[in-house]
Amino acid sequence: MSEGVFSGVVADGRFLPDVSAPRLVWLGAHEGQRVLESLATVAQRRSTQANRRYWSVVVPVAVQVLSAGRVVPLSKDQAHYVLKYAFIGHEDTPLGPVPKSSKVLTTAEFAAFCQRVEGWLLHQHGVVLDGVDGEGA
Repeated sequence: MSEGVFSGVVADGRFLPDVSAPRLVWLGAHEGQRVLESLATVAQRRSTQANRRYWSVVVPVAVQVLSAGRVVPLSKDQAHYVLKYAFIGHEDTPLGPVPKSSKVLTTAEFAAFCQRVEGWLLHQHGVVLDGVDGEGA
């Protein structure tokens, strides 16, 4: 059995996929076949405020710390990649390990991730973060 998993929201009684193209491709590949559609709710993800604080306060400081001694500093995306790998974990692929996604973290999991990053910045590098715009999840 071939399986397609698609995320989205329900609005006005209709399922609206986050990205419609993959769903349409999958449905097209199974034209004329019987399929089973199953819907489930997902845990709430991090708030916009927590995400804004992470990207505007935590990541820029991590960029500075992780770029110390480098000729070319890391970008925000590169620093985020390193932080995910170190504090969320990784998955093994045929080409090597890759960090787990932070997009799927619940509000509580994202808050715990941020706390681990901030603890590392404090205990390993003596950095105390302020600019607490949106502390918590």
